[in-house]
Amino acid sequence: MRYFIPTKLVKVSGNSMLPNLASGQILVVDPRAYLSQNPHRGDIVVFPNPLNKGMDDIKRIVGLPGEYICIRDDNVFVNDILLEERYLKKPSTPITYEPRQWVLEENQYIVLGDNRLCSYDSRKFWSIQKEAIKGKAWLRVWPPRKWSFI
Repeated sequence: MRYFIPTKLVKVSGNSMLPNLASGQILVVDPRAYLSQNPHRGDIVVFPNPLNKGMDDIKRIVGLPGEYICIRDDNVFVNDILLEERYLKKPSTPITYEPRQWVLEENQYIVLGDNRLCSYDSRKFWSIQKEAIKGKAWLRVWPPRKWSFI
């Protein structure tokens, strides 16, 4: 018996997800990942770029529906508790951002790039709806030496 798992290939463009994903890498994305479940914090998702129509963006989910999210300087707070982000490589010089905060509604998510110095993301006051998420990245297939599960 054969099983068909619908997938989509997406090429990473830009440096907003460094050091975890680099420009030119190709990811396998599952477009059906959220049909029967909700996105989780830490998932890397693909969604329409809010600035460039017809282009997709790749970011990591940090805020979930019903949460109070506050971003101050280098830190993300979820319901006033510091979010531990082990996937980040903190710069030697702290980054100073204008504080941002949200109370997320149903189906609303906050997404950030892993390279906070070089990422246009939810810190610009936008969030994404679950319906806008095109899929969850789960496998890096190119270049071959970087093949790995995400």
